Amino acid sequence: MTYRDPPWVGLKLESLGFIVPDIHVCPGCLPALADFLPGVPRETIAAFALHERAINISVADGSRIVGGGTISEEMTTTFHPRRIEIENASQWMIEEFAIESTSQLGGPLARGGTAPRTDIPGEDFVKMMPEMTGIGTAIPGAVIIFRVRYVGGNPEGGVWRAKLHGRAVGFPEGDIAA
Repeated sequence: MTYRDPPWVGLKLESLGFIVPDIHVCPGCLPALADFLPGVPRETIAAFALHERAINISVADGSRIVGGGTISEEMTTTFHPRRIEIENASQWMIEEFAIESTSQLGGPLARGGTAPRTDIPGEDFVKMMPEMTGIGTAIPGAVIIFRVRYVGGNPEGGVWRAKLHGRAVGFPEGDIAA
């Protein structure tokens, strides 16, 4: 496979005798191609597809964070974050955003250690994330980590709710089943 300007890719499955120079990468075309090529597993074609996806990065049980906390989500597919929505963003400071042990905010993040505090206000982080360069890509099994601090006025803390938007590899949810 060679990528050119999206949404077109070239697909070469020589071992099966297929060479397709231009494939339109969309939720309809690639699943149709997977049905059209006999003997090619749908998962093989799905590996070439990209689609927009939103992932909830929230406290699993909805409990409140008083002071600071760490929220993480293990990826089930290859995912490249591009922007974030944070509920009540003005009530949060972002201390760290990492993929596995690699800080996406420029500083090192050692497992079990601490990274320098960045303290980016939540509203600013929401605005700056689409402009950030060098954000990594999480592979299946990788963990996306947010270390946050509640700065709102409720002495009982706040509930962290966020949605991370980006590009995922594979067909959109539900399109891979035969």
